[in-house]
Amino acid sequence: MNLTLMPKLFFIALVAIFLSSCSGDDDAPEAQQLTCTEFTTPVTVNGDDSYTVLFAQIIALSDESEDTYSFQVAGVDSNCMNVAVLQIGIDVDNGITGTFPIMDFFDAELNEAYGTWVTQNLSNGTSQGAIDIESGTVSIADNGNNNFTIDFSGTLVGGQQVSFSTTHTF
Repeated sequence: MNLTLMPKLFFIALVAIFLSSCSGDDDAPEAQQLTCTEFTTPVTVNGDDSYTVLFAQIIALSDESEDTYSFQVAGVDSNCMNVAVLQIGIDVDNGITGTFPIMDFFDAELNEAYGTWVTQNLSNGTSQGAIDIESGTVSIADNGNNNFTIDFSGTLVGGQQVSFSTTHTF
């Protein structure tokens, strides 16, 4: 493995922070009717284009020979009840624009992505799951001014097929 362990440990920490911040401990005793009309950036999740970006973050690190990117984008459905989060990490040596294979977290090398798929259902309390992405591809386009297009299609551990596509300014 040619990659340093530090970017991958950072990615694990990012996933852990996200999962711990979404605890159901502080849920209101009564279900609240939420609306998602304030979210406007479109996302297509598993072919469903009723989703919009709930939150998004990018972390970019650089050293002498490569750049490390970590993208986390959450889409929420129009009822504000289902959230899908794509977390992708990648180390590149020639810019972030391109199509990259997705590998197992421990097997990913330079110009190969790794990631996690997180789902959260808010309809009856809070349920959440995070599953590693086993294989697939992610196309990333740097459109300038911190605007990126992300188009992902892959297979999760366990065989579920998932997809996620959006253009967003971070």
